[in-house]
Amino acid sequence: MKIDEILFKNRNYAPISVYIIGLFLAQPREDLFVFGMILIGFGELMRLWGMSYSGTDDTSLDTENSSLITNGAYAHLRNPIFTGNIFMSIGMIIALGGWLPHFLFIGLFFFPIMYQLISSYEEKKLSAAFGDPYDEYKNAVPRFYPRLSPYPGRTKIKPDLTAALKNEKYIFLTIIIFLILFAIRWNLITN
Repeated sequence: MKIDEILFKNRNYAPISVYIIGLFLAQPREDLFVFGMILIGFGELMRLWGMSYSGTDDTSLDTENSSLITNGAYAHLRNPIFTGNIFMSIGMIIALGGWLPHFLFIGLFFFPIMYQLISSYEEKKLSAAFGDPYDEYKNAVPRFYPRLSPYPGRTKIKPDLTAALKNEKYIFLTIIIFLILFAIRWNLITN
């Protein structure tokens, strides 16, 4: 198994170790916490926008029972969910405030490289499943930064925000646990 496949299959767990280390190194500052939470919120909105069209963020890559999605968030960037994850991860590092700028430097390189590898693996699978239509889409829409005008060959899939919110329950739980642990850590430092 190659590194990109390992990262893809474990992508939901890879950032957790960084957050745990960050909690131990946390040096809370109110301004950094607020800025970090803004980035986390922006990242979550990106994830929700993408998931409202794709319906899921599972690791199965079930291309047999799905169609190529090229509208909504996907009309502007190929990986809105992964891009949201990068914003959320960097937001968590900033919110922790510990060992900045060293820890942030690690996060700014670790997460983009990790998601670059994960995306490459996913794109191979999507190219094999959807062929030329995916390759045309891939050549027209950037991976992580937004295309200003939407992709002209957009699909007609309707967004389902209710399903996206339901699928995000574990992310919401992770954020709540992070906030509780961070509050405990902040309380220990300030007392």
